[in-house]
Amino acid sequence: MKNKFIVISLLVSLSSNLFAQSCDIVNAYSEFIVVTKTTYNAKSSIKTSCFKINEEICYAPFVNAPISFNYQYVEVLLDAFSTVDKKDLAQWDDTVAIKKEYFSRLQKDSVFTPLLKEWMAKSIDKTLAKDSILMKTLLNIAVKYFMVLKITNEGSYVGKVCLGINLINATEKVRNPFVETFCFATIMNHYSVNNEYNTQNMLIEGIMKLYTLNLGINKEEQLLRAQGAMFMFMTMNEKLRKLLIKEYEQNKESLPFILKY
Repeated sequence: MKNKFIVISLLVSLSSNLFAQSCDIVNAYSEFIVVTKTTYNAKSSIKTSCFKINEEICYAPFVNAPISFNYQYVEVLLDAFSTVDKKDLAQWDDTVAIKKEYFSRLQKDSVFTPLLKEWMAKSIDKTLAKDSILMKTLLNIAVKYFMVLKITNEGSYVGKVCLGINLINATEKVRNPFVETFCFATIMNHYSVNNEYNTQNMLIEGIMKLYTLNLGINKEEQLLRAQGAMFMFMTMNEKLRKLLIKEYEQNKESLPFILKY
């Protein structure tokens, strides 16, 4: 009987170790991240994208979220916070070697990998408590993606929603990668869609409101005031508020924070 107990204990221990290994997301980057080399106008670059995986894999709830949309949290987090230098890899010819080296660098990424581990610990593994985020904090970040890029010579405003071009870094003393990732994914997953939460329409509506104000004679000052006015317009946009709440409720199990209304 004692021998049987030992065998059972060993089997349980072995199963636990195998499960832990299968959940080692840092060593599984190649399972959901695609690395490709592209060339345009004789200039090569390395592009990365993510794809959805089998729902039975333990980290699938994070990798696949938000469900049924194009922008995944993991992909936005990778695009915005990875510090991996890919420029030299673009000069390599061996695509297999490129992928191997990229994943090796990503595993050692001092920003992305710790963020990924923390996100997993708070949402999937539940070994860390989730952050508490106020609605006003969520809105404060979300509106920063609605940019007024420039004013044309004819006096028209040019707007854009972009991950790489925004004023978060210029306005936030402390960055919140998890909130930023959620907000951008939510905005872009509803950009130019045929429903009431079309965020492209929200951007256009905000720009149209700018024309109702005289924001300055000097173009540089006018642009600064226009951007501030756009932030305020978007903060008061009830559709944007409802969209953020809706997306949070649908994906809250995969998110590392709790939204306080």
